[in-house]
Amino acid sequence: MPDPINPDHYQRGEAQLIDLIEHLPGNRFNAAKYQVRAGEKNPLTLVEDLEKSLWYQLREFYRLGVITFNPAAPGAKAALREFLVWNPDPEPHSPALALVSPLREPRVWDRFIDVPEGVEVMSVRDIDRYKRVGNSAFVLDGDGDWVNSMYRPEELDKYRTPFTEVLSA
Repeated sequence: MPDPINPDHYQRGEAQLIDLIEHLPGNRFNAAKYQVRAGEKNPLTLVEDLEKSLWYQLREFYRLGVITFNPAAPGAKAALREFLVWNPDPEPHSPALALVSPLREPRVWDRFIDVPEGVEVMSVRDIDRYKRVGNSAFVLDGDGDWVNSMYRPEELDKYRTPFTEVLSA
């Protein structure tokens, strides 16, 4: 069961996000929090989270007197978006979003039968990509089509372990 107090999206390697930012003042704390966790809790909120981070950064610049633009002023959000030529609905699979997608570690399995159905994996022993569909092993052929492999899942376990998840952009 996930920990509701310290969920995985708060963790960065061995450090908790709070350990890295707890001594920052308010606006910088919030900017860092939204920046680091952008899209982690919900990938669909990536752009919204980054916009929140930007808001707190601008608010800190305003507080310091570096800029006269107050992001909390009435109409400021619309003015900022106009200035930035804001695109509120980027293509979900655009190369720009792929570059900033949340990173996660690929999962690894010792037995092919443990790979969740439909998850694409690569064996460390070869460059083939496999996918489990029911009790069958499918391999990605040279034309980019999934074809039933000549191996049964238990045979793959003997010769091709471990199996590492292929993460798509």
